[in-house]
Amino acid sequence: MDVETGPTFAAEKPRLLFEGQFNPGYEVSPDGRRFLMIQPVEPPQPATQIDLVLNWFEELERLAPAGQK
Repeated sequence: MDVETGPTFAAEKPRLLFEGQFNPGYEVSPDGRRFLMIQPVEPPQPATQIDLVLNWFEELERLAPAGQK
């Protein structure tokens, strides 16, 4: 969307810039005219399992006790 700054703020109607599946992170060039985005090679796969970890903090303390380097 176009945005005007000045004594008052004005925003125009949003418009589509890109179509496709892109990863969430992106960068905009300093002049605001170019974008760098990562497009995955393969489409995302649905999750088929959930790993539930119980007592993870106790395991962390066992493996790396406080005060040790």
